[in-house]
Amino acid sequence: MGVGGTPPCLFQWLTNGVVMDGATNQFLTNRTARLADSGTVFTVAVTNRFGSALSGPATLTVTPDMNPPVVNSVSCATTFDRLFVRFCKPVTAGSARGAARQTRFGRPTGRPGRLG
Repeated sequence: MGVGGTPPCLFQWLTNGVVMDGATNQFLTNRTARLADSGTVFTVAVTNRFGSALSGPATLTVTPDMNPPVVNSVSCATTFDRLFVRFCKPVTAGSARGAARQTRFGRPTGRPGRLG
């Protein structure tokens, strides 16, 4: 966002018309957008010693990640009681759910509790 006017300028960001606590910088950053945030309307109020102005609205659109995480590597603990799986991108409990996000690597062999 560009701002013209006599400094210093003070900023206050709003979401859907409600003041965002602590959002007082010229740029709104470091915010994690979720699917539920889609449609949120952002505005910013800018104030200096001569008055204030409210920006036009900016509507957030969040699209789902349609590319499931891919397994890069699998290893087991030296005690053989745990597997470590490394993915190509960060995985959370939410992003790992659903049949479309699961890949099976053949059938397990051996007895339960043993690799083989």
